[in-house]
Amino acid sequence: MSTSSVGLTGTTESNGSTIFNGTSRYSADFQNVISTDVALASLPMEQLQNETSVLQGQTSELATIQGLFAGVQSSIQQLETATTSGTVAASSSDTTIAQPTISATAQAGTYTLNVSSLGSYENTLSQAGSPPVADPSSENISSSSSFTLTVNGTATTITPATNTLDGLVSAINSNSALGVQASIVNLGSSSSPDYRLTVQSNDLGAESIQLNDGTNDLLSEISPGSPATYQIDGVQTDITSNSRTITLAPGLTVDLVGQSASSTSSTTVTVSPDTSNIQSSLSSFVNSFNSVVDELDKNVGQGGGALQGDSLVYQLTDALQSIGNYSGGSGSISSLAAIGITFDKTGHISLDPTAFSSATANQIQSLTSFLGDTSAGGFLGFAQNQLTSVLDPTTGLIPNETTNLQNQITSDNNSISADQANIITLQTNLQAQLSASDALVASLEQNYTLVSGLFQAQQNEVTADSIG
Repeated sequence: MSTSSVGLTGTTESNGSTIFNGTSRYSADFQNVISTDVALASLPMEQLQNETSVLQGQTSELATIQGLFAGVQSSIQQLETATTSGTVAASSSDTTIAQPTISATAQAGTYTLNVSSLGSYENTLSQAGSPPVADPSSENISSSSSFTLTVNGTATTITPATNTLDGLVSAINSNSALGVQASIVNLGSSSSPDYRLTVQSNDLGAESIQLNDGTNDLLSEISPGSPATYQIDGVQTDITSNSRTITLAPGLTVDLVGQSASSTSSTTVTVSPDTSNIQSSLSSFVNSFNSVVDELDKNVGQGGGALQGDSLVYQLTDALQSIGNYSGGSGSISSLAAIGITFDKTGHISLDPTAFSSATANQIQSLTSFLGDTSAGGFLGFAQNQLTSVLDPTTGLIPNETTNLQNQITSDNNSISADQANIITLQTNLQAQLSASDALVASLEQNYTLVSGLFQAQQNEVTADSIG
């Protein structure tokens, strides 16, 4: 048996065994004594090493299962997002005119939208400088260190950090309450630049914008602003807006992106029931659920995995199946089976898209009531509670079992280290004792050889005298 792992002294052979270096004819026997005693002393340590290897395998398998349960939890959260984002979808018959966006409060409906004008923003430009600004990082449109920006009659003092055009633009844009956006434009050539200040309104419509350096007004209007105008559902009265994002109904906004070709052309914005996101999320839930089932099955039965026979496997299976068997709600949908999710004989679940579509076509309210949310109740709340009991870092089944295994591994490793130290001490003591014994035996053997030689010589002399 190899004992190289505990650091025996002596000569080490190619197979890792330590041999006793003796000179007496009993050195091989002394070696057997050391090997036998060290092997016997190593048995408890080897058992601990085997146990540690098993515990590490269990820890690794628990980590795999924990990751798969986290996948189920993620799919539940995804399902909640799909539910709370609404069970309706919006579309536009002509997305070159309008593009709708909805929130969870949107209701089904149809709206006819005619866009008369997209409107425009008020644009102003600074007058030509004398000389022109060739470098906005070092020059400005005015030598003044302070300016007054007036927007629709409201005056604001602008004090740039540096007396440069770059500094002036930065000072204007740092105040979002002004309702304008400043930028720099080059009206000259690349070789002979003429940088100007432009100030544009943030809202559509006619606005008054002026910048004064204390002596002169510096801006001129280059294009007037106008509001967006549109009509809804054939009503000929124009509706105006200072933004191209308008609200058609609670939870329904539309971005105006183009004008209708004529007074008779329009786009139809439709909000209709839509559960496709929920169906997709349920499909993800089914896949993640079945992945956990497959991994747990590996640890059940003869020849099972690292957790074979561990009661935790059955606890996790029960938690998983309780999620799949959930029933509740007061509407026509009260179980996963009602929306097409069913168990098979292997414990896996499947989603029938046609059954889901049929069940939810006219039962949106019942579906959302059944699903609920993770913080309150319904299927999502129940599932979240079950998964928390499995995954919670403090009280969860898997983290607690993992902690127990890691504590046992630490304890075993400490015991192994202690055993290794004891075995090294044993080997060292045996080596010293038997070395002394071997030296004594070797000395006796040498004396015996000497005495035997003298005796033999005497015998030979006696024999020679008798013959003579």
